[in-house]
Amino acid sequence: MGKEWFILYLQGENIYGYKMWKGYESIFISAPTGTGKTTFVLQTLLPEAKKEGKEVLFLSNRFLLKEQIKKKVVKLQKLEGQNEKWFEQVEEFDGITVMTYQKLQLLWKGGYIGVPDVQRRYKYVIYDEAHYLLTDSSFNPEILYLLEFLRAYKGISVFMSATMQGIPEFIKALKYPEKMVPRSLQRITDNLSIEEFSLWTTYTNGVKFRIWEYTFQQRQSGYQFFYYCDLEEILPIINQDDQEKWLIFLGNKTEIGSFSKKIIRSTEFITTESKLDLKKSQLIDSIRDKEKFDCQVLLSTSVLDNGVNIRDRKLKNLVIETNSETEFLQMLGRKRKEKDESVNVYIPCKGKKYFSALLKLNLNPAFELLQLSQADLMEKMLKEEATYRNVRRFFTSRDGELCKNPLAEQQLKGQIAFCERMIDGLNTDPWFYVKEQLSWVGLENTFALENSLSERKKGNGLEQAKKFFTENVDQDMNKAQQKVFCEKLTQILSEAGIQISKKGRLPGLNLIKKFMETYDFPYEITAKGGKKKGEETIWRIRRKTDGIYCHNKI
Repeated sequence: MGKEWFILYLQGENIYGYKMWKGYESIFISAPTGTGKTTFVLQTLLPEAKKEGKEVLFLSNRFLLKEQIKKKVVKLQKLEGQNEKWFEQVEEFDGITVMTYQKLQLLWKGGYIGVPDVQRRYKYVIYDEAHYLLTDSSFNPEILYLLEFLRAYKGISVFMSATMQGIPEFIKALKYPEKMVPRSLQRITDNLSIEEFSLWTTYTNGVKFRIWEYTFQQRQSGYQFFYYCDLEEILPIINQDDQEKWLIFLGNKTEIGSFSKKIIRSTEFITTESKLDLKKSQLIDSIRDKEKFDCQVLLSTSVLDNGVNIRDRKLKNLVIETNSETEFLQMLGRKRKEKDESVNVYIPCKGKKYFSALLKLNLNPAFELLQLSQADLMEKMLKEEATYRNVRRFFTSRDGELCKNPLAEQQLKGQIAFCERMIDGLNTDPWFYVKEQLSWVGLENTFALENSLSERKKGNGLEQAKKFFTENVDQDMNKAQQKVFCEKLTQILSEAGIQISKKGRLPGLNLIKKFMETYDFPYEITAKGGKKKGEETIWRIRRKTDGIYCHNKI
């Protein structure tokens, strides 16, 4: 199913269509990137608003995305040819205003915008990439002002995202304290379902208005997932001299800086600070405008998770490192893939230690902070710099009081529950987190051990070790030769990530035998001599055949 189906059902003159939407209703449109959400707003809702002498307020979560939307509006309204300075400064067009959530928060906080003005002017307020409300709440307390605006606005609110998890439930609780009951659930096709809710007041028995949820699901195809335990495992693949490009998403600028130095191909990286750097800013503008990058490897934090679409058939490899399902899907969606394209996606394999440390050092202390009283919080801030930094993440100051962002607490609860679930799952399945990531794209049933880079590396190492044993079959090894044999075996296994003895020490005969038994090697090692004083012990490797040892004896 293509985007035409998505638009068709939203444009219909029936119960499913936008013409059924009324004031103070909320519409949730959950659909993958590239399914026509923005096109629907610009080509359908905008003309509808203008018919009534009203406009559209379009909110974006990222500066890059705002610029991308502006570019589409300029093209639609045939405003090309204006100078660059005009394009950078203008936000208001014929019938539509495009701004970031962050600017609206500042305007509301400063009292420069009021609901009556917005009410009179705008028929629709579009909350694009609405997952911003949750994903940014753990470090942006100013979202509190956006929530106030959202609660006060009585027009039609349209929330759009490819990753809507948790947003409808929160908005319903925030905007509509009255009782809400399901009215209908329509599955239009295998990919499109529409759920309708009615709001019942405490003083009437009838419907006050409706809430609409449009869910458009798209099965992921054309992706081959590989799993790594350490970024170093990917380096040899990245550094291959070929024409394929890489887009790598990592957690922070420190990790990006360190890893980029190990890449020998042409490389660029982008972080949140890049917009302050003229060269980096020009790079971002170039990627946004051309929808491709010139270097062979581009590294980025989540700053590129929205607002940039890359249409480049040379981009064949993605590395995505994030614990957030929302961020994961957004990052995956930066590569706009054609139907006949195949893309390799590399995802991390993380263990119990990682999630336990994340809980202990980050999430639990932050959550405990949110439970403190104002007095205890102020006292703790004065004593600890770390507390002060966390307070700036979750609280904003208003009239001398610290105001908590309620979404931050909800987000932390979700992250804590996620970590606890990962730890529980990893107790019995070391691949639990990998399978969790695959489930985010509906591919959990495709898990295959051979797609693990570490397992591949281990398998190659074991094959080399078997070959090494074969080369030494039926040869007598004295003490000096035994040392050489152990050194070479240790080297082969170490390069494969297999350790059979304490670091810095060579394995003895018993450890080698244990290793052979563990990995079912078709050999045995016998030792002869050494019983008499001064007599040297001789090793010999013998081959197993169908469970029976060959009879070549020392």
